[in-house]
Amino acid sequence: MGLQDAGRALSKQEPGSPENKRRLRLESGTGSRGSRRDSSFPATPLGHSLEEAARRRQEMLAKAQAARALQLARQQEIRVGEEWSELLKVPSNRTPDTMLNFWEEVKMRLLKRFGSLHSAIQSSGESSVSFLKFCDLLRVIHFPLNQSTCRHLFSQVCAGHREMPVDSFKALLMERTIQSMRFIMEGWNGKQVRLQSHIRTFIRRLAEVDASHRFAAVDRLQRKLSASFLQDFWQLLLKRLGSSRSEDLTVTQSSLLRVLVDPEATAVFQDQEVLYMLRVFERMLTFRKSLGLSSSEAFLPLRYYLAGLVLISAIPTKKEKLALIFEAFDSDYDHCLLYSQVHEMCHCICVLKVMVEESARGASEETFQAELSQQEGLRWYESIRWHLQRTGGVQGDIVSLPELFAALDTQPGLLLLPGLVRFRWAAEASEGEDLEEAVAAAAAELRQAVRGDLTAAIRILCCFFSMELVIYLRG
Repeated sequence: MGLQDAGRALSKQEPGSPENKRRLRLESGTGSRGSRRDSSFPATPLGHSLEEAARRRQEMLAKAQAARALQLARQQEIRVGEEWSELLKVPSNRTPDTMLNFWEEVKMRLLKRFGSLHSAIQSSGESSVSFLKFCDLLRVIHFPLNQSTCRHLFSQVCAGHREMPVDSFKALLMERTIQSMRFIMEGWNGKQVRLQSHIRTFIRRLAEVDASHRFAAVDRLQRKLSASFLQDFWQLLLKRLGSSRSEDLTVTQSSLLRVLVDPEATAVFQDQEVLYMLRVFERMLTFRKSLGLSSSEAFLPLRYYLAGLVLISAIPTKKEKLALIFEAFDSDYDHCLLYSQVHEMCHCICVLKVMVEESARGASEETFQAELSQQEGLRWYESIRWHLQRTGGVQGDIVSLPELFAALDTQPGLLLLPGLVRFRWAAEASEGEDLEEAVAAAAAELRQAVRGDLTAAIRILCCFFSMELVIYLRG
């Protein structure tokens, strides 16, 4: 009760009393100071300032750690460089494996310092590296080699010349990368080759189960020999044997093998079809004497070989066959033949027609058969020429393809080209045939050549795209 009465007594005091005035003065002074402090110093959240300070501390710590790591890496590079310097002072330590590791270390340091070999070596656009620049590069990447060691390494790369070609230096630095890429690509190519070999072997065994399957395989090959197919095969032969048909190109068994096992040819020829094509070529070679060639040399002119393929092909009309043979004998691309070339074409067709038809009129004695073919070709040539000069009104010694067609159409009894015949004799191997071994040897030779081309291609790619390849291998 006493406390309540005292509170009521204080509240009933007059406003102007000294106690009330003092209390109001203290409250107003406190409020004004608080308002002035709030207006001049805005409040900042305490959590935000702490986060900012922590972030700055983390950034400073990260910078300090990066600088420390960089210093340690530099000390490590200097230490490793001094070890290499001591190792290479002794000439007996400069073995191929040691030098390969050394150049790999040089390459990695150059990439780390400059970003790419091009920026490190060709910073000024020069095409060669001098001895002074070579020493400066080693010094920049912390390889403190002595003068004699640097001179030996430089002379080893530039082969005694005063300056080192940039491409040679890049190839030397990328040698380990080249080996790695070659291993990867050769492994992939090897898998593809083995897979294709299994597939082709399976198809060949299916095609050679018995005689009927072999005959069907030969018939499929004959249907494949269309006019467009022979044109493409002709272009492939020109690409591999010579630049143009104006050259007097010849076909041998080895050159034909290289073409038939070529990747462009294996895409269209099965393994058994390669053997059939070789047997057709071998059969054509038996008519060398009838064709007026030396019997001691195993080759055929390309135009004769193409004429034989046209004769055994499945081209439906004789005009299409004759047009393709006419183009094969047209060596100067003028769509015309001289009378001498027409005579040669007629002779070639008459000789190879015996092979195609397996005619019973063919003589067993080679010399007598050669004479028969020569006389028949001469008779056809004289009939064509007589018509061209007397009836066709052809002037000069040049004959075009339409004029040749007109001469044959007006003489129906002139059966120059054979019809569609089968050459199933190509399905059977002759006695003592060694074509299987020849095909295997040609395929092995091609794989070796492809491996060399692959190495050269990888070397070029590594020289121009060194940084990208290193990043790829690291990944």
